Amino acid sequence: MTEVGQEQFFGYVTALGILPEDYQIRYAEFSYNGVSTRYLLPDDAALYRALEMHLHHNMIPANPGGIYDKVWITKLEDGYETELP
Repeated sequence: MTEVGQEQFFGYVTALGILPEDYQIRYAEFSYNGVSTRYLLPDDAALYRALEMHLHHNMIPANPGGIYDKVWITKLEDGYETELP
């Protein structure tokens, strides 16, 4: 996502990590309808923290409905915004 105002539905956050060949590159993995996709993340600490929160919500064992944080991401002038549908 490169243009301000651009938004995209990604699905459920199922993993966050760093690439072993380059510890500076972070990624997020999303799943939806049985398909998992890994995306490289921009260098944006606030976006990473927001995705961490959604991943944490999806991991709560007491959640009776299973995972539920489906994420839309919007490119802003000064970063990114995550929203739940």
